[in-house]
Amino acid sequence: MKDSKCIKEKAFARKFLLLKQLIIVTILLVSLSFQFQLYGQVNPKAEVQGDLQVTGRVTQLELPTQDQHVVTKAYMDDLLIGFGIQMGDDGIQNLLKIGYDPIDLIERGVSPTSFPGKQYGGGTIVIQNQDGSGMVAQFAYSQNNNTISWGCQGQNIPGATGTAIGTGPQNTAAIIGACNEMNIAARLAGNFVNDGYNDWFLPSRDELNRIAVVLQFGAITGDKTWTSSQVDAFDAYSMNTGFMMESTRKQANGGIMVARNY
Repeated sequence: MKDSKCIKEKAFARKFLLLKQLIIVTILLVSLSFQFQLYGQVNPKAEVQGDLQVTGRVTQLELPTQDQHVVTKAYMDDLLIGFGIQMGDDGIQNLLKIGYDPIDLIERGVSPTSFPGKQYGGGTIVIQNQDGSGMVAQFAYSQNNNTISWGCQGQNIPGATGTAIGTGPQNTAAIIGACNEMNIAARLAGNFVNDGYNDWFLPSRDELNRIAVVLQFGAITGDKTWTSSQVDAFDAYSMNTGFMMESTRKQANGGIMVARNY
């Protein structure tokens, strides 16, 4: 019972802090509204009795300047981001959900290691760099409801042999450019759209390994998930249900994950 009471008190304290900060923001906005907007011309008819007193009315209002908008937004950003960071993982995810970018949080002290596994940019973050760049992944097509081959069995495709992280986009572009078959893994990845994002690619071998670690999956369904990394004219790398990479005939069927960089 004592532990339950303590938890409830902490939850109330967090809600109270949020309410307090919202009130501060409201007061600030009202203050800024009066400070920045009540510029104008005063009726020159004034009464003077003892101390100077002016009566009149505002006849012209001016909208806040761009600089004033920037100052207000910066204050609100600091307030909301600070509060979100205090809430831990859930707070960071909520900040990403309402439109803040990873770099906004990294610049305020959040470690890049806090981001993998969180939703952002149309998928799940699997790589986050200190400079704000990163990679997200998304489930796309499974083996059960699609007949997806790597494509162009027997054809060597120059520029599609990259295996390292960062080579997926080049591999995908090379495959699409050289292989005329339609419903192949790379082309489906390149045509994928999710949450308005259309710059997806088929991950390379090492990129899919990284995705598998973060998302904790082997093959999506069935027994293999394609990468964009070509082994030779007849084979390409795929991942099996045991998280292992294997050389697979390009004509075989498999599922795909897609990825995009930001």
